[in-house]
Amino acid sequence: MRTSLSLVTLLLLFALGACAPAPPPSRGEPAGAEGATGNEQVAISPKSLIVGVIAEPPAFGPFTTYTSGGGAHQLHEIAQRFLVTLDDHSQAQPDIASALPSLESGTWTVLPDGTMQTTFKLRPNVYWHDGTPMHADDWVFGWEIDKDAALPNSALVPIKYVDSVTAPDDSTLVMHWTQTYPYANRLLRGDLEAVQRSRLESAYQAGPDRLLNNPAWTTEFIGLGPFRLAQWSPGSQIRYEAFDRFYRGRPRIDVLTVRFLQDQNTLLSNILSDAIDVYLPLGVTSQGVQTLQGSWAAPGTGNQLLVYLDGRLRFLEVQTRPDYVKPAALSDPRVRAAIYRAVDRAPIMDALTNGYGQVADSWILPDDPSRNTVFAGVIPDYSRNPTAAQQLMEQAGFRRGPDGGFVNTTTGERFATSVWNTPGSGGDQESAITADQMRTFGIATEEVLVPASKLNDREFRAQFPGLSVTSLTSTLEFENGEFRYREPTRTLPLGAPRGGYNNPQVNALIDKLEGTVAETDRSSLQRQIMQVVMQELPIMPLYWNVETMTIRKGVTGPAGRTGRNVTYPLATWNIDTWDRT
Repeated sequence: MRTSLSLVTLLLLFALGACAPAPPPSRGEPAGAEGATGNEQVAISPKSLIVGVIAEPPAFGPFTTYTSGGGAHQLHEIAQRFLVTLDDHSQAQPDIASALPSLESGTWTVLPDGTMQTTFKLRPNVYWHDGTPMHADDWVFGWEIDKDAALPNSALVPIKYVDSVTAPDDSTLVMHWTQTYPYANRLLRGDLEAVQRSRLESAYQAGPDRLLNNPAWTTEFIGLGPFRLAQWSPGSQIRYEAFDRFYRGRPRIDVLTVRFLQDQNTLLSNILSDAIDVYLPLGVTSQGVQTLQGSWAAPGTGNQLLVYLDGRLRFLEVQTRPDYVKPAALSDPRVRAAIYRAVDRAPIMDALTNGYGQVADSWILPDDPSRNTVFAGVIPDYSRNPTAAQQLMEQAGFRRGPDGGFVNTTTGERFATSVWNTPGSGGDQESAITADQMRTFGIATEEVLVPASKLNDREFRAQFPGLSVTSLTSTLEFENGEFRYREPTRTLPLGAPRGGYNNPQVNALIDKLEGTVAETDRSSLQRQIMQVVMQELPIMPLYWNVETMTIRKGVTGPAGRTGRNVTYPLATWNIDTWDRT
């Protein structure tokens, strides 16, 4: 029987062999004593932990971008920290900052001309891994290189909204904004990163190539995090050592080794053989979860398998561009609503997540408190109802033909469309179930898998004629990313979003949302956007995806993170508290 899960949902116990041997002590690791007989002392071996991910990161630092696939994004927080972080439910918490700027405290000011100022007070006694103190000016330098048009980040939000950053003293950072921006008090990873001016200013002055290709972003990375990079063996692993002067206190693990396991099969075999202590998302398939449940994570072993909603929404995107949509009737919201009511989301979710996900009805997570406040009464019920779906098709001018398929009542033309998806991770199965349900309802549906050579071709991907299955993390920027129309550019030849949705009313609401600071006003705008979008259905939410972590017996601390602030499933947010017994 399928059990519906939310957030951190499956702790299944079980175990195989003993722990992997600990690596030898490394430089900077303190010797200790464990028990004594007379004047004799027994040295304590350093606590070590081996972590597995599939993909190796290309680099660290402000210019590095990641996809969520393969887990490479998990490593940045091991050696670096930021002004603000998120807890396990994605609530903003001060990190290097000692407090979040606020209107109430006067550290966040909206000025009469529509500009803003935020003041971040920084924690004392924060040190770089080379032992030098961190100063507010390091954050100023980070902004300077982000703002440089010759470097990659200058066009990114929120950097492009900030026209000056100053450091009145070593522990104060003052930012002036050219416009209101609702997340100005929670600058997270990817928004602003400190860069050590004393170490890298000369490389910056030497030109973009000198800075971008500097080993400071790879084998010689120096950060502010709980672990310092000790050795990077490309293609194999990174070895980290606990940083004694980490501002929250020395981590409980002395030596942390992250191994790059390249593919899902190698990852699974490393878990099963106890070659790694913790696996970090993403990588284990739903079939792998079943394998682990029946062996390594069986009850009584002491091993843990965590399966939790990670904030990734899987949905059908609808083509809305008149030049590409086929059939043209797909532009009719009644037709889209009919298709949505003909699709049974539960079997799709069951097949792709082994029943651990949850059916989605919007881009608001099932346990988000705003469902009962902000969005109460405005999320429509599109649960499967073939009778209601047929009535909608008839209202839109279609009837069933001799073979049971829908045809246009005027032209007699058969209603036929397609479902596009990407290969891998069950995409073919997902498309097959969806298309089969649509065919059963009476809509001729072709299944199309995007060729591997076209996966990064944005123009090709935007030309899907009917429906396209995709996913996006349900962050606070979801409305802006998925429903705000953007004109074509060189990098987006057909504009955005991918399906071309363009409603001037929604565009105006989102523009206002992006500049509204007061939470109550933002909630009202979000509610209005939901009312319009869920009637027009440029997307059809299917289900909430899940992510997994494995934690070997004796290891404590690792936990998933979910919520509407998450940009990708991050599991290293609390890595300084991890321990082993």
